[in-house]
Amino acid sequence: FFQAEDGIRDVERSRGLGDVYKRQAYCTSIVAALPNGTVIHGRNLDYGFLNLLATTHYIASYTKNGKELFRCPTYGGFIGVNTCMKPGKFAVTLNQRTENTKNGLLENIQALKNGKALVTWTIRTTMETQNSYNEAVDFLSNVVLVAPAYFIVSGSGINEGCVITRKREITLDIWNITENEWFLVQVNTDHWIDIPKPEVNRRIPAINRMKQIGRSNMTMRNFCLLYTSP
Repeated sequence: FFQAEDGIRDVERSRGLGDVYKRQAYCTSIVAALPNGTVIHGRNLDYGFLNLLATTHYIASYTKNGKELFRCPTYGGFIGVNTCMKPGKFAVTLNQRTENTKNGLLENIQALKNGKALVTWTIRTTMETQNSYNEAVDFLSNVVLVAPAYFIVSGSGINEGCVITRKREITLDIWNITENEWFLVQVNTDHWIDIPKPEVNRRIPAINRMKQIGRSNMTMRNFCLLYTSP
């Protein structure tokens, strides 16, 4: 499990932009099952601002009573979560989802005024309160949100990986890893619709590369090599 920003993340220095969920939509998340069913999970924040916030990037470890609860790559000053792992339990990444409505931003603000859950804070709450992959999927599928979203979830069990496509109030779809569909690539459009032109440069190369490598040859190293500009 890892997060990369606009390429393979440097070991000693991050490259990329922090959370701009409400402003721009450039995210790629992949979950893939190895031949033994172990699921690996990675994500890109596909931004071109390579140096912005780079010096504030760090790995946050959240603890309680001296024990680590969860771990998240994040940025200074940001208290929500868009990429996070609960060791031995599950991991979640967030991709932005927009709906073709005239007043989307105003609808988000109104939902916030009405007490609906902030999307990035929802992931943090999930990490704090849920203790298994199934619990996390159920929680993220039913909470009422301030904005639409894609939650990409992986677990520690065999073939535990899915993409949850959310409206504010309801879940539209849960797309699961299966024996016949061993990897899922999620960008910023619903996976069942035709791919808008801007998405082609991210979704199609990722799908083609995953197929080229193949499940039998998939390793963590090969998976990491996917996280380069198409």
